[in-house]
Formats: sequence, structure tokens, C-alpha cells
Amino acid sequence: MSTNGILTRKDLAKVLNISLATLHNWIRRGYLKPHRLGGRVYFLQDEVLEIIKSNVFEGDNDDRNPKNR
Repeated sequence: MSTNGILTRKDLAKVLNISLATLHNWIRRGYLKPHRLGGRVYFLQDEVLEIIKSNVFEGDNDDRNPKNR
């Protein structure tokens, strides 16, 4: 992950090994909290790690869900 703690959509999708479309769906479903600045979307590394640790994806039947891999 990024050394400064800020990830772009592209960075996060690459780290999570998902497509940008899947990332967009996860944002829409409320799994991830984007931060917007100057028309760009960023994610805070610490927040992403906490979300992953909290098993927020549990119970989601989507095949792209990391819990279903």
C-alpha cells in the first residue's frame, strides 16, 4: 500500500485485486468510504485496513466478495 497512507481508486483496486467496477460497487454499497478532494477520490489506508479487519463483507453473496473466494 501507499507509504503516505493515501490510496487512489486505481491503487486500492490493485491492492485488493479487484476491478474498478467492483470497487465502485463496494463504495455504492457502503463497504468503503471514499474521500473526495478536487474532483478526485481517495481512500485512507488505515480506514481500509480497519474495514477489512471488521469483516464488513461477511454475508455478501457477490462472487467478487473477498470472503467468497
